[in-house]
Amino acid sequence: MTLSALSPVCQTASAVTLSGGSPSGGTYSGTGVTGNSFDPATSGVGTFAITYSYTNANGCSSTAQSTMVVNAVTTASMSTPDAVCDNTSSFALTTGTPSGGTYSGTGVSSNNFVPSVAGVGTTTITYTYTNAQGCASTATASQVVNAAPTVTLGSFTNLCSNAAAITLADGSPTGGTFSGNGVSGTTFTPSVAGAGTTSITYSYTNAQGCTATANSPIEVDAAPSVTLSSITPLCINSPAITLTNGSPAGGTYSGTGVIGNTFTPTNAGTTPLTYSVTAANGCSNSSQTNIVVNSLPVVTLSNFGTVCINGSPVTLSGGQPSGGVYGGTGVSGGEFNPASGLGLHTISYTYTNANSCTNTATSNIIVNPAPTVNLGVDTLVCGQATVVLNAGSGFTTVQWSTGSTASSISVDSSGVGFGTKTITVSVTNSAGCLGRDTLQITFDNCSGIETSHEPAFGVYFYPNPFNGNFHILCERTLDYNIYDISGRLIESRKDIQGNYETGDDLAAGTYFIEFSSKDQRRVYQLVKATGKN
Repeated sequence: MTLSALSPVCQTASAVTLSGGSPSGGTYSGTGVTGNSFDPATSGVGTFAITYSYTNANGCSSTAQSTMVVNAVTTASMSTPDAVCDNTSSFALTTGTPSGGTYSGTGVSSNNFVPSVAGVGTTTITYTYTNAQGCASTATASQVVNAAPTVTLGSFTNLCSNAAAITLADGSPTGGTFSGNGVSGTTFTPSVAGAGTTSITYSYTNAQGCTATANSPIEVDAAPSVTLSSITPLCINSPAITLTNGSPAGGTYSGTGVIGNTFTPTNAGTTPLTYSVTAANGCSNSSQTNIVVNSLPVVTLSNFGTVCINGSPVTLSGGQPSGGVYGGTGVSGGEFNPASGLGLHTISYTYTNANSCTNTATSNIIVNPAPTVNLGVDTLVCGQATVVLNAGSGFTTVQWSTGSTASSISVDSSGVGFGTKTITVSVTNSAGCLGRDTLQITFDNCSGIETSHEPAFGVYFYPNPFNGNFHILCERTLDYNIYDISGRLIESRKDIQGNYETGDDLAAGTYFIEFSSKDQRRVYQLVKATGKN
C-alpha cells in the first residue's frame, strides 16, 4: 500500500478530494476526512494523519499513511477610508492591515486609488493579505467619491498699473474665494500685482467639502512714469511763462491760469499744476507740483509839496516800506532837482520785497517859477549923485537890504562917502518862490576922472567933447560901459578891438565911459555937445 504526500492547505480552503492512495479503490480516514474529502474547516489548524485502507480480492486488508498540514490564515482588515472628491489626485491606499497586502477594486491601480476613474458614488475596495504560508485573507471597505463643484470665472479687461483697485466678481457658484498676485479678499490692486499678466483663481467648496477652481488671466499694462519738476516762485505781476518742466515730453498741463503750455499768474497763493501723459497702451499718469505766486508789496508814497525852480535839491521821502528807490525826471540819488524844469513832475517809488516782487507808487511834485528881479549892472556915479533902484512890480513881497519893502528905493552915498555900496533886493511871488539880485554902486570923486585917453592902457577915444558920434580905437580886446551922470548904464559892448564908432543915440550931456580888460579898469569923462561934428 502506498499513499503519496499530501499538499498543505489553508484553514480557509474548501474541502479537498483525497487522492494518491494505491492501489486505487481503497478508503481514506482521519480527522477532517469524510468519504474521500478532507475539510480544513473541520480539522482546524495543525498536522493530521491521513490513512488509506485497501482490501484485496482475497479479503486481505492493508493501510498506508500520510500527513495533511492545515496552515492558519492571517486575518486581513481594512478601515473605511475618508470620502474623496472626484477631482482629487491619485493617492496611495493605506488603511489595510497587516501592511504588505494588495488592494483591488474599481479605480484601484497599483495600490493607488484614482477617484476620477472610480467616478462619483460608493466603490468597494478589497484588501488581500497573504501570509508566509501562502494563506490569503481579504477585507473590504467602501470608498465614497463625491462630485466636485463645477466652477467658472469670467474674463477680465486690461487694467493700467496705476488704476484703482477693482472688486472681483463673475465667479460661479457664488460664495467662493479669489486668489492671485495683487488679490486681497475680493479686491484686485493693479499696482500691487505690477505690470504683466496675472492669473486670478476662483475657488469654491461645496457642502461635501469638494473644492474646484477656475482661472482667468488679467493683463496689467504699465502706466507711464511722469515727473514734474518745481517752478521758481513768481510774482502776481510776472509775465506768462512757458511750461517745460514735465517729463516725458508730449503731455498736457492743467491748472488755474494754464492755457496750453503757458501759465499766467492770476491769483496770489499756491496754485496746483498737473502734468498728464497718456502712453501708447492707453494708460495715463500724472504728476503734480505747486506754483507759488507771491503778492506784490503794498507800496505808498506821500504827496509832495511845491518847490521853486531855483530851490536847492529836495531829499525825497514818504515812500513805504522803507528801502525802496525813487525815480523820475530830475531825480538822482534820492534827491529831486527843481532845476529839471517847471510844471508837474511824477515821482515814482519802487520797492522790492524779500520774494523779489516789485511794486511802484507815484506822486506829483510841482515846480513853480521863481520871480525875476533885475537891478541892472553895477554902477559908477559921482559922490553927490542919488541912484533910484526899482525892483519892478507883480511881487508878493519885496525886501531890500536897506530894510525897505517898497518897490523902489533911492540910494546915495550916505554912510559910505566915496566907495562902493552893495544893495540887495529879495522878492517872492504868489507861490512863495524867492528871487534876488545884488547891485554895487560906486560913489566916485568925479573930479579925478580922466577926460582924455590914456595911451598906456591901449585905448583912444575922440573927439571929446563930441557931436553926433565919437570913435574908439582899441589896441587890444576890451569891454566898455557908458553911464549917465546918475550912474545908469546907457550902453555896453564886449570884446571890441580896432576902430569902433558910437554915440549917435546919446543925448547931449556928461557921461562916464568905463573900459575894462581881464585885470584892468579905467573910467573917463565923456561929454556930448548939442551940435554935430
